Amino acid sequence: IARTTAGGSIGNVDLPDPSIFISDAAADEGSTLSFTISLSAPSTAELQARYDLIRFVHRGYRQRLLTAVSGSFSARVDDSSFVITPGRSDRLDLSEQDLVLVSHTAGKSIQVEHGKIASRASLLHAAIYARHPEVGSVVNAQPVNATAYSCSGQPLDSRTIPESYLFLHDVQTLPLEWAY
Repeated sequence: IARTTAGGSIGNVDLPDPSIFISDAAADEGSTLSFTISLSAPSTAELQARYDLIRFVHRGYRQRLLTAVSGSFSARVDDSSFVITPGRSDRLDLSEQDLVLVSHTAGKSIQVEHGKIASRASLLHAAIYARHPEVGSVVNAQPVNATAYSCSGQPLDSRTIPESYLFLHDVQTLPLEWAY
């Protein structure tokens, strides 16, 4: 009985041992195993979104507007996908390759790039992109000072300067535990 097996790797894609997919009996009967591997390159839009998002996150980190692992940041790639920061990763150490590509269907279900862990806020980001097609990025920075102020229970008066009110209007807060 002759049997052909394939294995090895192509780039970062590991090919499994095909014998785990077919039994010895099926192999003996002359069964064949075939599978397809897609090795498509990222689009220009995805590469640009990765580049822009990493630069934004690093700048916010340097300016102490965000902390090491708090918050979630994403940038739209197209109508049905975006890149997002991975969960529980230090923002200063992130590279473009660390970002996670997320595909979504009308913001209701998501598919995450194979082998990566996206932010737990991915479904929230997907819903925002689906509901607001004009939005190009979502920032949930959770800056320390703003978070502490929000926990104080005091209302935020955005009317201190006209520009802040024009941009923010009336600011609503939610209990901190809602984020988790």
